[in-house]
Amino acid sequence: TYQIGRDEGCDICIRHPTIGRWHAELVGTPQGHWFLTDRASKNGTFLKRAGAWKRIRQDFVDPREIIRFAGLELSLATAAASREVVLSRRLGRLLGGASDEEEGLSGPVKRNPETGAPMVREPQS
Repeated sequence: TYQIGRDEGCDICIRHPTIGRWHAELVGTPQGHWFLTDRASKNGTFLKRAGAWKRIRQDFVDPREIIRFAGLELSLATAAASREVVLSRRLGRLLGGASDEEEGLSGPVKRNPETGAPMVREPQS
């Protein structure tokens, strides 16, 4: 289980004013899936479903999927590359991907050349 929030004790510490101290929780299943739970946060956790943002309480997420934690959008695969995110050592080793040369959870992390923001890696066919 990994804690997500603004508190420095969280495994995924998101330094953004709209994020709750203990905003959400992420659990890896034995089958290799990720289960995300919002911890009754004030500003919510959202997933894009059928082309629209949907506030969730609990749902499975893909590492490449964009998640909106209150006012910040990121994916698990690119979280390590975000300037507003600090990962715990145990989660940082799992997710990786702090630069273009390093491997992330779903492969190399790429940055938008104009903004420098992390981009989701397209699945290879």
